[in-house]
Amino acid sequence: MIGVVLVIALLGVTGCTGDGEGPDAEPSGPTTIAGASTTISDQMPHYLREADRANARTEHTVVSTAARPTVTLQDSELMTMVIRDEGQDRWEAGNYRLVVYCVGAGTIYAHFSLGERSEVTELPTCTPTVTTGIVELTLPDPATNSSVLIIPAGNAQAAIAYQIQKFQG
Repeated sequence: MIGVVLVIALLGVTGCTGDGEGPDAEPSGPTTIAGASTTISDQMPHYLREADRANARTEHTVVSTAARPTVTLQDSELMTMVIRDEGQDRWEAGNYRLVVYCVGAGTIYAHFSLGERSEVTELPTCTPTVTTGIVELTLPDPATNSSVLIIPAGNAQAAIAYQIQKFQG
């Protein structure tokens, strides 16, 4: 099937500083979540189970990932987890949809790229029950690269699972 290279980066999405400016500037490293406590919600195991449960494969599913948290503890500090998955598989021309399942609390952004096409979307606010967000792309020609970035904002504490589906448009 389709192989996905998984890279989970510990990057702060608040209080980042770097040499560059603008949206493409690389942060200088992990930072703590401004104004957040130093604990992960005791509901995180439940959030992870519920996000996985919601992420059931359909006949249109091309790629599916297991749920991952948006935060972790590093050196007793609460750190934001940016989820970044990249692949070099061949994608046929067509219509694709990134379906993101979020359980917990906070704001999440999704960046979905196939070949030269990409979309960035603020997803519906995560809640303790499953929240679903969708990002759609039309790929006019075959491509050999893909990228999914799930970026939590502020003090979001949630579990994220997603799948990519190919659909008729």
